[in-house]
Amino acid sequence: RFTKNEKGTGFKKDSTRIIFPTTLDIHCFVAQSSPAKKQKNLYELYAVVEHSGSMGGGHYVAYTKQLEMTKEGSSRSRWYYISDSRVRTASESEVLSAEAYILFYEKMKS
Repeated sequence: RFTKNEKGTGFKKDSTRIIFPTTLDIHCFVAQSSPAKKQKNLYELYAVVEHSGSMGGGHYVAYTKQLEMTKEGSSRSRWYYISDSRVRTASESEVLSAEAYILFYEKMKS
């Protein structure tokens, strides 16, 4: 998120849009016990930290996905936007369009 400035004397924030998936498969980066047994290594996005502002100052917010139980006894996940003392629901498209600074993934159960 930070690059050298034009003069090469310091750093500036890089606000380039980063496209990131909600599900990440890293099997091609993991050594397999057997070539015939190609296991998937799937990870699911569960939080995003976003920074707005510049190197000199700014603000951090977070998006986090929570698993919730419905009245019927099933579960569903919902995204939340968190900024200081404010919490509200967020859509997945809002999360995916965030100016991501840090992404958090957790391994999915097989």
